[in-house]
Amino acid sequence: MKRVHDAISWWNRLLTLLRRGRRAGDIDDEIAFHLAMRQAEYERDGLAPEIARQTAARQFGNVTALKEQTRDMWTFPSFESLVQDLRYALRTLRRAPAFAFVAVLVLAIGIGATTAMFSLIDAMLVRGLPYPDASRLVVLIGNVQRVGGVERRGNSYPDHVDWHARATTFDEMAAYTTLNSTLVQGSDEPERIPTEAVSAPYFTLLGVGPAYGRAFTRDEDTVPNRDAVAILGDGLWRRRFGADPAIVNRTIQLGPRTFTVVGIMPPGFTGVSDTAQLWIPFAMSGVPFANRGSRGFQTLARLKAGATVAQARAELDTISRQLAAAYPQTNDKRAVEVSPLTDEVLRQLRPMVVALMAAVTFVLLIACANVANLLIGRSETRQREIAVRTALGASPQRLLRQLVTESCVLALFGALAGMVLAQMSLPALIAASPIAFPTFVRPQLSLTALAFGVGIALLSGVALGLAPMMHTRLPRLADALKTSARGGSSGARSQRLRSVLVMVEVALAVVLLAGAGLMIRSIQKLAAIDPGFEAANVLTLNATIPRQTAPAAAPGVAPGVAPGAAPAAAPGAPPAPPAAFVSSHTDLLDRIRAVPGVEVASLASDLPFGNWSAVFYSAEGDATVSAPRRCRARMFIA
Repeated sequence: MKRVHDAISWWNRLLTLLRRGRRAGDIDDEIAFHLAMRQAEYERDGLAPEIARQTAARQFGNVTALKEQTRDMWTFPSFESLVQDLRYALRTLRRAPAFAFVAVLVLAIGIGATTAMFSLIDAMLVRGLPYPDASRLVVLIGNVQRVGGVERRGNSYPDHVDWHARATTFDEMAAYTTLNSTLVQGSDEPERIPTEAVSAPYFTLLGVGPAYGRAFTRDEDTVPNRDAVAILGDGLWRRRFGADPAIVNRTIQLGPRTFTVVGIMPPGFTGVSDTAQLWIPFAMSGVPFANRGSRGFQTLARLKAGATVAQARAELDTISRQLAAAYPQTNDKRAVEVSPLTDEVLRQLRPMVVALMAAVTFVLLIACANVANLLIGRSETRQREIAVRTALGASPQRLLRQLVTESCVLALFGALAGMVLAQMSLPALIAASPIAFPTFVRPQLSLTALAFGVGIALLSGVALGLAPMMHTRLPRLADALKTSARGGSSGARSQRLRSVLVMVEVALAVVLLAGAGLMIRSIQKLAAIDPGFEAANVLTLNATIPRQTAPAAAPGVAPGVAPGAAPAAAPGAPPAPPAAFVSSHTDLLDRIRAVPGVEVASLASDLPFGNWSAVFYSAEGDATVSAPRRCRARMFIA
């Protein structure tokens, strides 16, 4: 019954709030009725009408106070008081438009920058990868324990098969690697296409299916270089094939080999590498399927429901020890890293984004300190107003609530302007950023970002409302009411508080300037490093020369295969020689040298300060065969 009574009471209060005019009239009529009845009673006792009216009013009490008490019982007094504070705050700010404009502008810069940065964090770290249940996606990467520490070396296909067969903490695994394919289509210029060679479960693991056609089948993963099929990315499909769905089941030319298009991926999907525009079966990657010592690709896996990364690591550690015991020459000192896919994609970006968030937080604090100074200066002119309100019975808590309401109104206006500023500047900031963000990071003012902006505004408003109240305590009300009273103890307190705020501003500004100066200095030092060669006017060109298509009995190697890789041979048959390249490196070099403006051209296997190749060596008579203990030298071929 009590709950029913409370519900009816709340409903009546809500109806009263919506019908304030009628309720106010009812109260006036009821009070007038009671006064008239008492006046009539006194007149019957022999009093004159005027004296009877005055006596009835005196006996009845304070009409205004009784009205307020009645309204408090019928409505929500806190809400009514808040509405009054908001109205008064708006009237106060309207009387000082210059102050309001400057304060809102300063807060808009601070809150807008903070909200824009939070929207980036929300898009990158909160919403995360654009795959269903992405927290269960992990990447498996083989490593080796060497003298200098642990090195990532990638996976071998036989190891990948053993992980898939023995591990129980994963739903599924897919091998994948990146390479470049050369698209030769009609009379258009050949184009290098970022490509991923993937196992059949790859798309299922990511929860993405083709918009047209089909994905790869497991049969297309069994025999290297047998099934030349491909899936196009949406961007490539629209750019080179006019968004024609009929391209499915037709052929395209990738290097010297013809591929059949079996599917087209939906817009925005660029694979784990975030650059892929084309996908081919992993069997077409050129990775040796039978060589346990050849490593280089990675494995994508999805944890089973309830399984943890720690459990997966422990299980793969056990499997790695088993493989090391079974294949000591190739698997000694080797293990597997289990890393969440989110960490692999965003590992390098997180520190940068956190640093930027800290910087814009400093900007917000500086903006708040500036507005607090403005509010303190303005409160000096409101001392008389506050003193009068105190004399009329306003408590310190009531005054504080009013000041906090005014500052919150300022902050909310600043947040509104800041969000408009953030929405307008976000695309330009992302485009001009020196940081290359993943394509799925599309910051926008989502509901989460808007809620964050409003929360920051309210928090700033409360802090700003406390600043002017810290020096408005009036121990001698009469002195404050005198218009000649200037400075005094309140002025001294105000000056001290403003000095503290100025020091805080300077300290925060120094931190920001020091960080910016160190960054500029670091860039200058990097630009001044002598690389040991003259880098001006030096250009680089990455080229992959495909091999000729081999006969059907001895399939050739897919485009992008490393030089020297041999095609798969039938069991027991001698290995077939590698197919010849479609062009010689000397012919390529001669063509580059013939380009107008080229003075000198040369070929190299690796670039300075870039990737590097290595070769293992051992002293004559040294029987060491284990890779972790063999000596290794970096190798550049030029």
